[in-house]
Amino acid sequence: MPKGMLTFDLPEEDEEFRQAQEGPEWKFLMMDILNHLRNEIKHAQLSQEKLAAYEEVRELIWHSIEDRRLKAD
Repeated sequence: MPKGMLTFDLPEEDEEFRQAQEGPEWKFLMMDILNHLRNEIKHAQLSQEKLAAYEEVRELIWHSIEDRRLKAD
């Protein structure tokens, strides 16, 4: 089975190491935000202005994910 390994020269590449280490948490955070927006759009009684803002933010996040060719699943 193929394996992959990331190697960092610490402490010089500490920032890059931290970013790689925290990557999954950022993904889960974004998915939580997207799910919250989806639930608010679908189930909450929002004003038209707030509904439009939530939809715009949700679309912006999805477009940014697609533009960066990130996997959201």
